[in-house]
Amino acid sequence: MPKKISLIEKRKWLDSYESGKSVESIATNAQRDVRTINRGIDEARREADVRTARAELLKEALRRHQASLLGMVDEILSTISVPPGDSPVLPWYTSVFTATEATRLEAGRSEAAPENLALGIELRPAWGLLQEHLRRDPLWKMIADYQKARAAHLNAKIAFQRKTVALLQEKTGYKIVDNRTGDVNPPFVNIYAAGHLFFQVTIRRVLGMPESEDPEGSIVADTTTGDIRDGGSVLARDPGKEEECKRNLLAALKDLQESSEAVRVANTYKVLYEHTMKTRKAVEEISLLGLVPGQCRICRRLGM
Repeated sequence: MPKKISLIEKRKWLDSYESGKSVESIATNAQRDVRTINRGIDEARREADVRTARAELLKEALRRHQASLLGMVDEILSTISVPPGDSPVLPWYTSVFTATEATRLEAGRSEAAPENLALGIELRPAWGLLQEHLRRDPLWKMIADYQKARAAHLNAKIAFQRKTVALLQEKTGYKIVDNRTGDVNPPFVNIYAAGHLFFQVTIRRVLGMPESEDPEGSIVADTTTGDIRDGGSVLARDPGKEEECKRNLLAALKDLQESSEAVRVANTYKVLYEHTMKTRKAVEEISLLGLVPGQCRICRRLGM
């Protein structure tokens, strides 16, 4: 039985042939039949083609895998941000805000934490693979700190919204209504207008943001309609007691700006901003690499 010719030897024949040697000279040097050399060269060429094709497939698979990981990095970067400072968290619906709810709200309560801790992309497959690649990277601790800071800030804003309603009710003694959908018998405070205005003005002031409203100068009492207005918005209505209502509204605004809830909004915003900038910088550095280092189960399947 003839001895089996190794693939290594066949590769040498192919190399010699492709470098310019004839089949006959290769056969003479190898002491083989010309037909054996021809078959060996053909087999080595097919094997080389298969290796090249596999290498290209592997290269493309790794490229797609890295693109998926870097796409997740970009998504994280787009998600890590500071919520608009003067935007309320919850809608201004009367059914949500009552003085009783406001007084029950405890400082530091993690009411918003369950829904606001998540970035919304953690269930994506690429998220878990990225964690495997960057298993010991400090990025994950930064993200966790950012999430906690964001939840604390949103909780503070919710408490501040409720404080806004409680003070408006306390200072005026009027019912709190959402007067966008129809007429409501006076006296009342329109939470959608007054609450939103006082919330934004106070937040902007405690955060040192540019002011777009000046309620102390722009709120007017209209004795013909009984309205207390800011521009075209009806903040409250109490015919015959317009000036008194206006003074009470401005008193609520003053107390609101001096409230512990407003201070907490400012403090949590500062912490959130610091964590946001720190985390974004870490994510941007990974993005700038253009390659996610490390290894995951996909890499191992590809033999990397």
